[in-house]
Amino acid sequence: MRGDNTSHQNSKLVGPWSDRYDLEEFIAAYHLTPLAAREIFVKFGPQKAELDRKMKELGVRANSGH
Repeated sequence: MRGDNTSHQNSKLVGPWSDRYDLEEFIAAYHLTPLAAREIFVKFGPQKAELDRKMKELGVRANSGH
């Protein structure tokens, strides 16, 4: 059955509506070095709400384009 994998495949799609950052997007949003961004990702995960909250707690402002 061809439709069996549809929901699994769709769960892999990421777009501007995603609730997760990819590493490059996170780096751009907060003007981070790749190493610093990766360390934060490892510690807190890619969830936008969690990362945005943590960055706000740290006093780091996102780019206006975010």
